[in-house]
Amino acid sequence: MLEARRLANKEVARLGDAIVNFLVSGALTLATGRPHGVKVSNSTLRRAYRRLEQAGLVQGRPPRGFGPEDLLEALIGLLWLKGRLSLDGVVLKLAKELSNREKPEKAVDECLARVLADLLSSTVGSSLPL
Repeated sequence: MLEARRLANKEVARLGDAIVNFLVSGALTLATGRPHGVKVSNSTLRRAYRRLEQAGLVQGRPPRGFGPEDLLEALIGLLWLKGRLSLDGVVLKLAKELSNREKPEKAVDECLARVLADLLSSTVGSSLPL
């Protein structure tokens, strides 16, 4: 399990923001067969973070000045920096999840949380150095 305070890094969160937008844009493009370029909203990221929290994969309140969306972005940025996140792999997994939905654009938070939960279960279990 990851503690929220250990993820609080604004620079890594900004990197994670760009990565999340790429992951979701790529996955929606593959799932729908139409090009997408999206900015994933903070509310979508907060919902995804809450799902990870409910699954027991992250815990603790965000530090002052940091929201759940920032923590999720920082986590994704950190995973990529540590070589634990394959962008192509996540895009393909996320696209597969979204393809099973009638309205893929409306299922981003649930599908993103599911893919990240799978990733975190395997990555954190193998001692992610934070």
